[in-house]
Amino acid sequence: MTNWEQHFRGMRRKQEHPQFGAFLGSHTIADLKQLVAAQDYTFSQIDGQVPKLLVPPLVLDARVADWMADWQKLKARYATARANAQKTIDSWSIQPDSIRTAEDEYQGVLKSLDSSLANPQLNGYQKGDLQDLYNRMAEIGAHPQFPNMPQPDPKDDFDTQFIQKTESIADVGHAIVHPWDALTGRFKAHPFQSAAIVLAVLVGLRIALTYTPAGMALRAAGKL
Repeated sequence: MTNWEQHFRGMRRKQEHPQFGAFLGSHTIADLKQLVAAQDYTFSQIDGQVPKLLVPPLVLDARVADWMADWQKLKARYATARANAQKTIDSWSIQPDSIRTAEDEYQGVLKSLDSSLANPQLNGYQKGDLQDLYNRMAEIGAHPQFPNMPQPDPKDDFDTQFIQKTESIADVGHAIVHPWDALTGRFKAHPFQSAAIVLAVLVGLRIALTYTPAGMALRAAGKL
């Protein structure tokens, strides 16, 4: 099984700079859906092993009752965070999932699974966290497997998809000046996302021409 502590800390913390699976540095509704799908599958696979703990000889192990109590508490924490995430997922928005941010809900799901993400003073996962419960279950004698773990879909990473449409720094510059040329192919497949990029570029240019010294100088000279 993936080491969940490493998985959460290395791949799921919010980074200072934009990263794969994020839009301008924040996780999106698309990311949140993928995270929830992965955790639903994880909980399902672990739950599938619980009956093994409830029959002899494992049920006679004193560790089983303690594990079961912690497992129910974790499921309750996750259920609360998941319900909050689902409310955001289900809320209506004109924005596509790949650019609509849901950082608080994303982090809420992770914090429900790893106490040290909610409290930085803690050193690593704690008793009752997902990694701890997986480890303890394996020590008792049940071994959940995760052969069909849902994986992030690169098509849902809007930043990466946009950059992949440009083959060089020059292409990026051309896309900023001539956004329609750069987005024509993408517009056919993803009209709403492409329109959002065009709008963002136009707004950025408007701000630059209105508030930057160069833009104000051009307007003062009557060239705009």
